[in-house]
Amino acid sequence: MICICFCTLLSKYPITSHKSPQQFLVFFLKHSPFEILFSTSHELPTLSSLMDFSFSIHPFIITLAKNKVHIPLTLFTLHSTKKLHTETTSLKQNTVYNSSGTICHILNLSQFPEEHKMDSIDWHEAWQCYMVFQESHCDSEVVSRWKDHYLFLSAHDDFQLHFPAILLFDVAK
Repeated sequence: MICICFCTLLSKYPITSHKSPQQFLVFFLKHSPFEILFSTSHELPTLSSLMDFSFSIHPFIITLAKNKVHIPLTLFTLHSTKKLHTETTSLKQNTVYNSSGTICHILNLSQFPEEHKMDSIDWHEAWQCYMVFQESHCDSEVVSRWKDHYLFLSAHDDFQLHFPAILLFDVAK
């Protein structure tokens, strides 16, 4: 169908009648029998943003970071984020001394899945949320380095096949 339309237009209006192949292509698309079905001119303005439907980074995660406690990637999955925000009062906390000798209360991480048991879907999901956390709480050099790390791992050939090794490398302590 496209070929027939193109050949018909080409016979009536040769490419030489246009200044460039790009102009001919624009002319062809405007005069082809195909109808534009999707266009931004048909869209309605959004009533809300994506942020209206998501949880922010929970203060317990900020507390872990401030006290220099390893934050497992599993805390950034949507399941864990929802748990942090909806079950805050029932989550166990540990009383510990931080590196400066001050007593603090931090989240007991045993209530959340272990990093090395993540599947690839949770891993990608967690990384997206982790990058949002980093953009708010890390300098640009750190953000860039972690983003490059994620992109390097996620762009690996046969990602799904090699995911166990990628995960092992990613969560190594």
